[in-house]
Amino acid sequence: MSNAEAEVKQGIHDIRRSIPYILEEIEGPCFNKTPRANYQTNFNDFKNTVFPHLSMFLKELSGTVFTIPSDNRQEREERAKRGAQYLYGVSCSLTNIKSLLAVLWSKDPATDFRPDGSKPDEFALVVFRCASLQMKIVALIHKIKEVCDVHFNFVRMLDSPNHGFSSQAIVKGWKNLADKDRRVQADMLNLSKWFDLSDSDVMEDRLVLITQQLQDILPIPTELIEKKVKHPEPLKDSIPIIELSVDFFSTLSKSAGLEPHAFFLLPPTQQIAIANTAKAFPVCLKEFVKEIVYENDEEDEPVEIDYEIRDEMYKILAQMTKTLTDYCESQKSESDCVHNPEDLGSLEEFRTSFESWISKFKTSIDTFYATYHRTFPNSQNIFES
Repeated sequence: MSNAEAEVKQGIHDIRRSIPYILEEIEGPCFNKTPRANYQTNFNDFKNTVFPHLSMFLKELSGTVFTIPSDNRQEREERAKRGAQYLYGVSCSLTNIKSLLAVLWSKDPATDFRPDGSKPDEFALVVFRCASLQMKIVALIHKIKEVCDVHFNFVRMLDSPNHGFSSQAIVKGWKNLADKDRRVQADMLNLSKWFDLSDSDVMEDRLVLITQQLQDILPIPTELIEKKVKHPEPLKDSIPIIELSVDFFSTLSKSAGLEPHAFFLLPPTQQIAIANTAKAFPVCLKEFVKEIVYENDEEDEPVEIDYEIRDEMYKILAQMTKTLTDYCESQKSESDCVHNPEDLGSLEEFRTSFESWISKFKTSIDTFYATYHRTFPNSQNIFES
């Protein structure tokens, strides 16, 4: 291994080691936080300085580090030299991002953002925009760590003198790395355009992000099933649960022709309340799927089936329903109604379809647990409500 290649390896290691500490500082909830009065200055720094630099470094890594090495030794060495520099640039950019996010939120009432009252729901919209930026940055950093993890582990295996990989398997490994890298590039491009979005587009972007997070859960059961695990049945029954979730949130973010979904007829405060509640749903569903038992070496040993995560998902959906229902009920009084009859009808239709979807979701959950109990007859229920 040349000095330049060793520097690349160290650069990957440094990023992998630093990201958990960065995420620990920036991944917390944004509820009850107040943006600083000069939050727009931070946005400009992100948009005009930090993100362009990070984007440039990440693009260069696509052609130097996250790609199949050249057979030409001199070219491989040159790529490694440049790659080490770009990795250092990524590391510096991540540090700058952490610093800018640290001062996005106010820690002193004297620096609080205060709306001038000229725009309805202005404070809630600014908080949501700041929280959305933080959420998107966190998602991007997770993907950067993922591509670095894949590179680190794959190269380490190739460095083993007895790795036993065929040439086809090696090419497949590099292609997998390239796929992870493309996701990073797509997120980076999306983030660079995000600052020019309208308030409603920021909301739609949040719904798209939630949908993507749900879609990312699907490979967990499908890949395990492909490996022919001992008890695939519960995993198979988790797939309709995931697909139902993806369908619902993707529907919210889609427009029917030129008309937005009825969700966008809600005032910003109600939209934000529902979106903030929904943020935890992909996290819970992912945990739910990852907890599924598919190997049980001791057949006589009881499998503990935990209903706590299921109940948490039900609470999230119940709170989303309550926000929607409370608003619809408030509009039944002519004096309080701010919608025309057609829009009111669309909102009621949305409420009905949401309740119908929840019913289907719960039916899929029930089917899953029935399969779970059949698969593991000695199972024990814990935390069942």
